[in-house]
Amino acid sequence: MTPRWVCELLDRHGVHYEQLHRPEGFTELDLAAPEHGARPCAAEVLVAVADGRLIELVFPVNHWADLERVRELLQCHEVRPATQEELQQSYPGCKPGAVPPLHRSPSSDVIVDRWVDINSDIVFLAGTDHDAIRMPIREWFEMVNPRLASFSQPVESPAATGS
Repeated sequence: MTPRWVCELLDRHGVHYEQLHRPEGFTELDLAAPEHGARPCAAEVLVAVADGRLIELVFPVNHWADLERVRELLQCHEVRPATQEELQQSYPGCKPGAVPPLHRSPSSDVIVDRWVDINSDIVFLAGTDHDAIRMPIREWFEMVNPRLASFSQPVESPAATGS
């Protein structure tokens, strides 16, 4: 079940959103399958710590976050994934790997990779492996005010690597 704070935050900002529930075996890409119109951007979130400050990195589900690139972009000494304890403190009720990119903490930054299509929707996990939010990406940008940067790399499929 989506943590209460997620829907309360979305409602407080007056954004249009849809709660999605995926059965066992479905992925974010399955949730992003187009029902009406264009395919939405399926997003993954990595909560990281950059020189002691939380950041939310938002990128396509078929990519990986290049933390060295993030370190260079932010001009900081260290960037590492947040620990489970850090996640529980800042994102109560969220399973690690399912944190929604909603800029929950005023002391954190949200950085989104440049892959987004501003005219589509965004789909992201909403605290659990089975619950997601779909909303217009324009409204997400207005609500979250993320920084745009290039920091993710495509995941190479076995076919692409010859394996």
